[in-house]
Amino acid sequence: MYLIWFATSWVLWKERNDKIFRGKQNSPIQLLENVKLFSFWWFKAKVIVFHYSFHNWCQNPYLCVGIG
Repeated sequence: MYLIWFATSWVLWKERNDKIFRGKQNSPIQLLENVKLFSFWWFKAKVIVFHYSFHNWCQNPYLCVGIG
């Protein structure tokens, strides 16, 4: 759960910086996709053996980490 929270915070921070310093703004759908992508990358980097694909992660991240 912390990983998803950290990924969300990171994406929002980067979005804030892009908006202020570059004048660029992403849609809410793109922000959600970025949260999914960053959380997947970070979790996959942390866990040595991770048998799930990005598609599985997007469908049900709780199941991938053994919560659901």
